[in-house]
Amino acid sequence: NNSPDKFNRFLTSILEDSGIELDIYIKFGQQERGQYSVPDAFIQQDSFKILIETKLYSQQNIGQIKGHFNEFKDEPNQIFLWINKESIATKYKNQIIDEVKKFNSKRKNKISFASTTFKEICEKFDDILNDYDFEMKEMIQDYDAFCYESGLLDNAESKIRLVPVG
Repeated sequence: NNSPDKFNRFLTSILEDSGIELDIYIKFGQQERGQYSVPDAFIQQDSFKILIETKLYSQQNIGQIKGHFNEFKDEPNQIFLWINKESIATKYKNQIIDEVKKFNSKRKNKISFASTTFKEICEKFDDILNDYDFEMKEMIQDYDAFCYESGLLDNAESKIRLVPVG
């Protein structure tokens, strides 16, 4: 609601590591020739559907994942987004990608797969905001605090274990 441009940039930043391009901008045009006519104007936006699966402790249930693929219908842009506390294991990621390919080959679907972490969502969203986006900055800070309090942020790289010596 606050900024379609920032929302588009945020989605792009989440999906770019997976090589997925998504354009949610509204397009306007005038007097562009179609196949059968020349309408006076048009307003268009690409259709997309993003299904999100969250896992808190890296559970791996490929049967559940495959079941989610059936929720896509005829959207031109179909994205299955995995969000976890930790980065997805390479072996499991490849297994999901293989299942997506099998599903796509059997049906007319063109599902793409992307994965991220709760921490990356907070970081990437904060990165696209300007210093003067006070309301949005406050929202992401609240979300970050919620994720931290819920144990969704993996902060192992910022911890050090010390053994006291006397």
